[in-house]
Parts: sequence; C-alpha cells; structure tokens
Amino acid sequence: MHGTLLLLVAVVLLPLLIVQAGIYTVWYYTRWSEQELATLDTATEAAATFAAFVDDIHRQASAIGDAIVQLKPKFPDQVNVFLAAADESYPSVRSWSWIDPKGVILASSQSKMIGVNVGDRGYLQGLLRGRPWAVSDLLTDRLIGDRIIVVADRVEDRKGRLVGVVAAVADVKTLGERAVALQHTVGEAIALFDRHGVLVFNTQPKGGMFEDWRPDDPILTKAIAEGKPQIGVLRRAIGNGKPEAFIAARVPVRDIGWVAGARRPVSQAMAGVHAGLWIAGGLNFLVAVASALLAFSTSGGLIRQLRMLQLHAEAIGRGQPTRFAEDAGIHELAQLGAAFNRMGDSILRHTQQLEAANQRLQHEIADRERTAEQLMKSNEELEQFAYVASHDLQEPLRVVVGYVQLLDRRYKTRLDAGADEFLHYIVDGVSRMQQLIGDLLDYSRIGTRAKPFQTVDLRTVVDRALANLQRVVEENDAKVTCDPLPNVRGDESQLVQLFQNLIANGVKFHNERAPEIHISARREQDHWVFAVGDNGIGIERQYWERIFVIFQRLHTRRKYEGTGIGLAICKRIVERHGGRIWVESEPNQGTTFFFTIP
Repeated sequence: MHGTLLLLVAVVLLPLLIVQAGIYTVWYYTRWSEQELATLDTATEAAATFAAFVDDIHRQASAIGDAIVQLKPKFPDQVNVFLAAADESYPSVRSWSWIDPKGVILASSQSKMIGVNVGDRGYLQGLLRGRPWAVSDLLTDRLIGDRIIVVADRVEDRKGRLVGVVAAVADVKTLGERAVALQHTVGEAIALFDRHGVLVFNTQPKGGMFEDWRPDDPILTKAIAEGKPQIGVLRRAIGNGKPEAFIAARVPVRDIGWVAGARRPVSQAMAGVHAGLWIAGGLNFLVAVASALLAFSTSGGLIRQLRMLQLHAEAIGRGQPTRFAEDAGIHELAQLGAAFNRMGDSILRHTQQLEAANQRLQHEIADRERTAEQLMKSNEELEQFAYVASHDLQEPLRVVVGYVQLLDRRYKTRLDAGADEFLHYIVDGVSRMQQLIGDLLDYSRIGTRAKPFQTVDLRTVVDRALANLQRVVEENDAKVTCDPLPNVRGDESQLVQLFQNLIANGVKFHNERAPEIHISARREQDHWVFAVGDNGIGIERQYWERIFVIFQRLHTRRKYEGTGIGLAICKRIVERHGGRIWVESEPNQGTTFFFTIP
C-alpha cells in the first residue's frame, strides 16, 4: 500500500517533472544553437580576415607590377632596390620577388632568392596558363625551412603579353597573430587550412601553436568538397590524452578555396546549462523526498480504508459482494465505498441474469447442433438416394427402350400410322427420361464422387473442355478465345465440366451471328474472378437467378435442347470450390457468366 502511495506521489510530480524537463531541453538546445552560431561567426570572421589579408597583398603586388612595367628599370639592380623598398613599406610581407615567364627569380628583396627556379610551383603554373593572380597552398621556405604562403600577381604589358610575376611571401606567424585577436571566449581556438586540407596555422587560448588540429575531420572534408560553411561536433584528445568534444565550424575563404575553422569545447560552452541542470535536479529530488515523507506521515487512515476497499473488491471478484462501512475515515473514500456497495448489488443481479441467459443459450446451442447434425445426415441420405435412384433407374429404362425399338422394327409395316407415331413418342420420352436421369446422376456425383483438391492448370482444363466440344464448336462455326489463366486448387474433372457447360451454353444459345466466346481471369484480393462471355441471345434480368435452379428452362425443347440442369451443376461445382457464380446479360447483346475460386 505504501508503494501505491509513492506511485500516487510520482503521478502527481511526474507532469511537473516533464514540464521542467521540456523547459530544460529547450534551454539546452537553445544554448547549443547559440554556441554553434557563435563558433560559425568566429570561423566566418577568420575567413573574412584572411581574405582581406590576401586581398591587401594582392593589391600591393598588382601595384608593384604596374610600377615595374611603367618605370622599365634595369634588371636586376634597380628592381632589387625597388623590391627592398616595398619590403620595408609592407611589414606583413616577408619578401617580394620578380619572376620571369620561365619561373626563374630575377630580382628579390632577399638576395638569397635570386636565381632560384620556382617554375614547378602550382600557383605559378596557374599564372602562366592565364590566371590573373593566385594564392599558393602551404609551402616550406627552401632556404630557411619556415612555413609560408605566396600571393602572386600576373604582370602584362599593354598588349596583354606576360612580362613577369610579382610574388609576395607571407609568414604564417603573421596570420596567427591576427587570428588570436579574433578569439572571443575562453577555450576558443581558430585554424586555417589550405585547399588540400593541410593545416596552415592554429591557435590556443593564450596564442601559442599546437598540433592537435587535424585536417582529416569530416566537417573540413565536407566544407572543401561543397564549398559551403559546415558545423558539427568533433572529438579530439587534448592535453592528458582523454577525448574531448568540441563544437567546430569550417567556412571556405572566398575566391581561393582555403577553409577557416573555429572551435570551442562543449564542456565550457555548455557549462552554464550543465550547472543549471544539476541545481534543478537537486531541487526536484528534495521536493520528491519531502512529498514522499509527507505522504507516509498522513497515510495511516487512508491505507486502512484502501485495504477495506481492496477486500471489498476481492469479494466482488469472487461473486460474494460484502458491505463497506461508509461512516468512517475520509469522506471521499466513504463515498467510494457506497459506490462499491451499489456496484456489488448491481453485479450480483447481473450475474444471476447472465447465468440464466447462459443456460438458455447452452440449450439453444445444443438444439441447433442436433438440428445441424440431422440436416447433414438428411443431405447425405438425399444425395445417396439421388445417386442410387438415378443409377438404378438406368437399367429398366434401357430395357423399355430396347423393347420399344424392337417393336418398332418388327411391326412397323404391320401397324397403322397412328401406332408408329405412338411408338416414336414412347422412344423420345424414354430417351429424355434417360437424359434427365443421367444429368441427375452427374449432379449427385458432385458431392458423392468428388476427388481431393490439387493444383490444376486451368489452361489445360479449357483445352480438355474444347476437345470434348469439338464437334459442336465446328458445326456452329463458333470462335473460342482465351486469355492467360492461372493455376488453382481444385478438382480437375469438375472444373473441366464447369468450363464445358459454360462454353456449350454460349455455343447453343446464339442468334443469327456466329457464336463468339471469350474466357478471361483477373485477381481480386484473395480470389480469382473468371468470366465466360458470349455474343448470344442474352437473358432478361428477371431470370438471372432462376437459371441456376435445377431443371429450370427458359425455352421450349423444340427450340433449344437440354434438361435445364447444366447451370445448376456449374453452381454446385463452384460452391464446392469455395466460390460463387452469377450472370450479367443484355437481351440480344450477349451473356457473361462470372465465378470465383479462392
């Protein structure tokens, strides 16, 4: 019972906790989005700073190139002096050089560079192919081994011919010093990568250099491949070797394909949120403990009444309702006890009514089972009687026909014309009686002589039916067509009889046009729907149900032969296979018989 009270306390507190959790979740993700945007802004600012740095050097190189072309100084002395003056004017550049179209440095502010061939450099190859200016990837100074980048400008004469290249060598440390000024928060770091993902420089909070940034991160790879800003989470081992999560952003630098990066530790970025979550969790825990203690201290009387209600409910469950004391304890529980009393009385009455109804229902079920058993036995006896009667009547009818035919042959010339006519009527009547008995025998055999179901190819079934009807089809110049048909589970002999009867109907009941019969099939959910259509005389709607009744005919025997049992046999075959059969027709337009097989 105490556990139940704790559960009630939990149910009361749970919505409040869910609301608080929702608030803290929104706070957390809002803070996370703010930190992502801040990191992206830092990376964007770093990209803009580097772009401005490169643009400034590019403009300076262009101005120097134009001045050299206009002044036409003597190489290399005057150009060396000119470049040395430019070196003093632009402290962000380590050295200036003039490179001829073959890639050889003819003049430089650093004399050690003169004569060096840099024709294999990628940036110079681009300029020789016509690019106006270019920025190299990260390079290593061939003389002193420092990491550098080169900003080079193509210089042309008035006729657009390449005269030379002005190349400015910038130290990576200069970029690093500018990047440190962009750091906005504790723990934030900035990096720059060339177009191949090689780290150019990076910073740490105090401005030094370290090597924990790696160019193989997926955010950098995606930024280089797509040329768009990217942001995500990276995990890096820092300091003590333990992995730490960082919010990282990568922003491509416009025009040159380099990428600027910024990152900040998740632990520092989300420190305020984490502290708030710990405080809120502690307060919620204290509230839950206080609520539980309060529930225990005031639960004595409540538990007693709840136990009484429990015993009362158990008695009701056993079908032995008891009376609950309604005048003690908490008022609401007393009212609940009164409701229990009323419910117990009602359940007792309904239980008695249900028991009486159940007894009546059992009697009715037993009566129906006996009736069904008697009906099944009667049907079996009727089928057996029809089979035996039709089978046993065959022999006396054959005797009658034989003797009548013998009389006709022996006394045909000795009797008058009236006697000959009577003999003809007797033979015709007995023959029709034989046909009726034979059809009745076929009808009874559908249930008594049926074969077990097996997989049947309906195309083969139709071919067998057409073979049986070959003479009739040829005599009436009938045309029978058939769509592809499926395999089904059924009695092959009965299915042959089914198609044979439906095709024979289409051939027999035709008008002045030659009979045309078409057989098709379509699948609907869990069964096949087959159609056998013709272009014959049709059937009026009022007779659509009547034609499936045994021995029912719509025409005289003189006009159309038959006993009127063929469609009744078709209906019984289809029903044995678990389907149904129906007809759709229009007088003088044709008839289509439909039937289904699972």
